[in-house]
Amino acid sequence: MKKLVLFVIASSVVLFANVGEMLAVKGDVKILRDSKKIVAKTGFKLEEKDVIETAKRSKAQIMFNDETVIRIGKETSFKVEEYKFDGTKNSKAKFKVKRGFFKAITGKIGKVARNNFKLKTKTATCGIRGTHFMGLIGENSEKIACTKGAITVEAQGELIDVLAGEITSFKSGLVPATPRKFKSGDLKGLEGGFKVSAELSKKIQSVKLGKDMKISQEQLDEVLSEISQIKDSDLKVAALDELESSLNLQYDTLLGIENGVDVTNSFNAGNTDIRWGFYSNGEKLNFNELVELDASELSNALVKDEYNNIEIWRQEQISATTPERIASKMGFNSNTMSVFDSWDGQAESKKVATYEGKYLGTVVYSNGHQIVDTKNNSVKFTVDFGNRFLYGNINFNAKRPNGTTQNWNIDMASIGSYTVNPTSFWVDNNGFWGKGNFLGGDTFFNRFFGDDAEQISAYFQGLMNDDSEYRDEYDEIAYGAFVANRTNEVTLTKQELGNDEYFSYGLWAKDDLKVGDILSNMAMGAWISSKETITSESVINEYVQKGAMASYNGDVFGTVHYPIDGTNTDMMQNGNIALNMDFAKASLDGQIGFDAGSDSWSVDIHDGIVGTNGFSFGQFSGGVVNTGEAVDFVEGNGNFYGEQANRVGGGFQMGTVGGKFAIGAFKANK
Repeated sequence: MKKLVLFVIASSVVLFANVGEMLAVKGDVKILRDSKKIVAKTGFKLEEKDVIETAKRSKAQIMFNDETVIRIGKETSFKVEEYKFDGTKNSKAKFKVKRGFFKAITGKIGKVARNNFKLKTKTATCGIRGTHFMGLIGENSEKIACTKGAITVEAQGELIDVLAGEITSFKSGLVPATPRKFKSGDLKGLEGGFKVSAELSKKIQSVKLGKDMKISQEQLDEVLSEISQIKDSDLKVAALDELESSLNLQYDTLLGIENGVDVTNSFNAGNTDIRWGFYSNGEKLNFNELVELDASELSNALVKDEYNNIEIWRQEQISATTPERIASKMGFNSNTMSVFDSWDGQAESKKVATYEGKYLGTVVYSNGHQIVDTKNNSVKFTVDFGNRFLYGNINFNAKRPNGTTQNWNIDMASIGSYTVNPTSFWVDNNGFWGKGNFLGGDTFFNRFFGDDAEQISAYFQGLMNDDSEYRDEYDEIAYGAFVANRTNEVTLTKQELGNDEYFSYGLWAKDDLKVGDILSNMAMGAWISSKETITSESVINEYVQKGAMASYNGDVFGTVHYPIDGTNTDMMQNGNIALNMDFAKASLDGQIGFDAGSDSWSVDIHDGIVGTNGFSFGQFSGGVVNTGEAVDFVEGNGNFYGEQANRVGGGFQMGTVGGKFAIGAFKANK
């Protein structure tokens, strides 16, 4: 990951009950509040639910209480749907851009509660990982680019990662295109009129980084002085953006991989097609020389980012796997050009792959950094493409300042629509379990590589804390990356468990599966296939108009997995489901229960959503009854079947705080 040079205009922000203020206004800008139109002015205080609209040749810039800055262009509609900032993980920001241009620079919410930051467009939702991004929302198409960090873009049930320097585009109602590297013209096309004059641009390019990574202060002061005199705030920010980009490009050139430490051969992950190593700070050393340095010497020899992490570079000698190829492993519907739901028995097959490799990184201790052990080091991953389920382990040793060895043994597991997608995979902070005082972790910049996803790679950051009061000075932070090669891949097909008048159903499993001997064979999740057609939207609309209510009761089947403690798969037994649909309110609630091994699961569903094209689960509560272990993730959906919606079928996925995962399907009659 490359260090970015960023210039920020200092501004004092006073925390009022208001959510933010207009930093700059140009032209005809209105605030829509409670059916009233208010003329926007610089300093105007914003509230939740405000809609900011710009006319032709008009622009605006907004700063929120956490110092998130949003810039909007001409003929743009921007809404503050929900906003709260209290400096904790409970902070949240939800914005919506209905049309026009926007550019976002995320503030403190991106650090304390990044999963709670969402920016919606007409058809997509953008999430962040600490970032700068922009977009242009047209009548029938959208373009979204990331200039720093990384974002997620979700549309039509498909989620992709867009990394720094990439852009994705798509037509309304379709899935996002594979991200590509953007060119300067792409961004100018997005921003419209925010152009820096040729004369100023030439002066900006004249600000040079020396070989010592220092800038001529005289040159910088001269350019910043000229930028500060620009009256148009958009042009001022555009000039600062150009200065940042120019310095970043110089930084990358000076701090290129050829000037770094290449550890690919010393730290091999098998037949790797990815080069990786550390950025060198000054004299170039080989890996063996680096290992011999003590913590303080190592900190001086290698480059650190703004978070005091030793920077690691990764250069792919092999191209990323195409989204189409990953989609085929997940189970691809050629009719709708999308991936089947995990439970949909119309899919032909799904893939499960295992990967093994190595982790490269350092651990930050009180006196500096230490490189992790190259020998006592392993990475193991299993990716269930069809069920969007992955689990794995990172294990390495590092030398403490007192000379003793510290072992980092971290299990990770995640499931759901965001976990595996056609362009990437990821595990969030809730999906990590570690030995000792491990507090949590994160994976980012994750990719599949090769023609057939023969290789995976990701960055990883983890946190230990040996202090019971969790003081920052006792934090021990591991930061690095891993590369892993595929060691095996299994094809799962439909193995039938039962067949009745309306449905056939079973498990996704290897061809040689014997249900009575499931513990020694691979089975992942379940499928359901209806002998009836999906209920028409007109029938569901009729139920909505009549204010109809309906209850469905039926059976549950599937598998439960224990990736953290290493035990085998259990098949669900005695499974049952009860769903109550309120068509007028478009809501559902219900209950799912089943046994697996010695455990008995019971989960309640609240505030689900009923629509003309099916239903999905909402809030949840419950868990493993006999152990008291709570569920912390539930995702499920299904369809109505038959002329009068007399039956439902669908699937679900669940995870507990202790790392147990249930993947199932259900069928029920009215």
